[in-house]
Amino acid sequence: MKKLIRTIEIIIILLVFVQQAFSQQKKVVATIYHPVVGQTDDTPFITASGGIIDPDNPGKHRWLAVSRDLEELGLKMGTMVCIDNAGDMNGDWIVMDRMNKRWTNKIDFLVDYSVKGGKWEDVKIQVIGVVLEKCLCGTPESFGGIKCRTYEHLKINKVN
Repeated sequence: MKKLIRTIEIIIILLVFVQQAFSQQKKVVATIYHPVVGQTDDTPFITASGGIIDPDNPGKHRWLAVSRDLEELGLKMGTMVCIDNAGDMNGDWIVMDRMNKRWTNKIDFLVDYSVKGGKWEDVKIQVIGVVLEKCLCGTPESFGGIKCRTYEHLKINKVN
């Protein structure tokens, strides 16, 4: 029981920190990327968080990469964000990857190979939740310390 209470306290502290660190909308530059060497490191189907990208349908995940300066503002791995002012890319995405250190104030949408370009200025990004725990399902793949197959199987704790 004490362990459960401590876990709940830690989760509340985490949510308060994320909400305070990134509760306002931030404007960033957004582009797209494909899981191919040249746009990623030498393991294009494994994100920095350990997520496994479906090579046949990478866009289904709705994952994005963030520049490292945005991580310092609260956009950590597993953070769910709402994107606005990016056309077809608007909506909910999950931070699962990290960009090369040369980039700042930038996000990259992981998309299908059929998407052939896209750059948006003044994209609004706001934290809406943090992935906390999974529902049990089949034989999972790994996402950092969380085991999951896809995010449809995860419970999302809303920040706002």
